[in-house]
Amino acid sequence: MVEILHQDRHEVNDIEETRHSIECSEFNQAAVTPGDHIAPGGYMASQFQSLLHAAQTWMEQMHGGKLNKLDSWVFFTSALWRTICYLIPVTTLIKRQRKLIMSTILNCLLPSIGVCKSFPSYGPFAYFGLGLPHL
Repeated sequence: MVEILHQDRHEVNDIEETRHSIECSEFNQAAVTPGDHIAPGGYMASQFQSLLHAAQTWMEQMHGGKLNKLDSWVFFTSALWRTICYLIPVTTLIKRQRKLIMSTILNCLLPSIGVCKSFPSYGPFAYFGLGLPHL
């Protein structure tokens, strides 16, 4: 049974008849869950901003630290790339948004690992690419 307390909160019983208060939001307002920002209507503006912020924060940390080429690659693959890959299955970003996130990353990553910015980074290792999949 659902009992409406206010327009923005509801009370519900779980399977063990314990009462829980649930906060309601607009269909285009994202709720922050572990790692992602999901809006009930499928709006990804908040998720896009979160991913772009993660990329920009990573870029600032890369510029601040004086890492060698190997450490830069390890920092990218173990920190930022894992964050992005975790969130991609639940997002519906358009091509322009994905391209903006990747260009932010690659403009910092490629020079820090000693690779020309115009290098084709999406090819597999077997064909001398960096093995990065497209978002």
